[in-house]
Amino acid sequence: MRYIKKYILLVTTALLMLSGRLVAQGNNLTPFEWNKKYGYVNETGHLVIDTVYSYADEFSEGLALVEREGKKFYIDPTGKTVIGPLTCQSASPFSEGWARIQGEQNERYYIDKTGAKVLEVPTGFYDSQLFHNGLAVVSVQEDVKIKGRIAMLVFKFGYMDKTGTLVIPCQFFDAGDFVDSVARVKMKNKYGLIDAHGKFLLPAIYDYIYPFSGGVARIDLGGLAGFVNQRGKVLIKPKYTFASDYAEGLIAVRIKDKIGYINLKQRVIIKPEYDYAESFSEGYAAVMVNKKWGFIDSKGAIFVPLTLDEAQGFSNGMAAIRKHGRWGFMNKKGRVVIQPEFDGVSPFSFGLAKVQYLNHVFYITKQGVPVPVKD
Repeated sequence: MRYIKKYILLVTTALLMLSGRLVAQGNNLTPFEWNKKYGYVNETGHLVIDTVYSYADEFSEGLALVEREGKKFYIDPTGKTVIGPLTCQSASPFSEGWARIQGEQNERYYIDKTGAKVLEVPTGFYDSQLFHNGLAVVSVQEDVKIKGRIAMLVFKFGYMDKTGTLVIPCQFFDAGDFVDSVARVKMKNKYGLIDAHGKFLLPAIYDYIYPFSGGVARIDLGGLAGFVNQRGKVLIKPKYTFASDYAEGLIAVRIKDKIGYINLKQRVIIKPEYDYAESFSEGYAAVMVNKKWGFIDSKGAIFVPLTLDEAQGFSNGMAAIRKHGRWGFMNKKGRVVIQPEFDGVSPFSFGLAKVQYLNHVFYITKQGVPVPVKD
């Protein structure tokens, strides 16, 4: 508890010491809030960009969107302004070298990393999204008439290329971004998969299709789960009442009244003996029996005994664990390195985790030290 009790004093002192100077930084920066102002800390928790912004987004493709005094800018990891100030209603992160801007008069366009306008969104589109695999989701608004009167407005989705040309017609009731030349789309109330030419790889007959994980996506039909690959081939027909995402070669599934793990050939790798089980992450999976949690390895051997009140998968080498109503973290040696003293936690990412203690929400390092870290 010693770090937490001294949290306010520590952060105040650290900010006074670090304000106005840069500390040696890593490659990944995380937005950090203090007194309703934002800056950035690195993986070690050191403040590297001062808390001077009213808004700060995550870095994407080497640039981050920030706002100061009502103006928007894009900065690099040193805090240098690369683009801006921009006078606009909204701006997006960069994707494939372009960011989407909505101007003060609702004009919509894309800019490159020099800030130059590279494409104006055609006026026939109601909205457009970021580019992925060279294509961006666009939408049009349609009137639905009943007995000659407009009863409702609906949106149809399609895709445009980087010339602003509609290459896949606006015919879908929902459309996802392309990932590895495959996108999830919805026709009426069913989902399918299409390729970059708009051809169906998987017919739109499923209740839902989850995001791909390891080249495999979970599909739901009539309350049963199956799996499909990125070519649209159904690897496992919907048959399981419970299934996790595919990860590290394994899937947690319910067999009769217990949960075990299978591979894509539906061979049982870890026998079903758990009441609940999560996907594998960084070599281990969190499992539960009789409301007690622990971890197993990919062969089913117990890594951490099932004595925890709750557990989450490993991320960034750390796993969140709950004991006696409080959350802490365990490392990949099975050692509790941050004692359970928090009311809530998020997984570690880029060396930091967001935690809650009473009414305070802040980041900590892997040593459990509140951010920003004092030298």
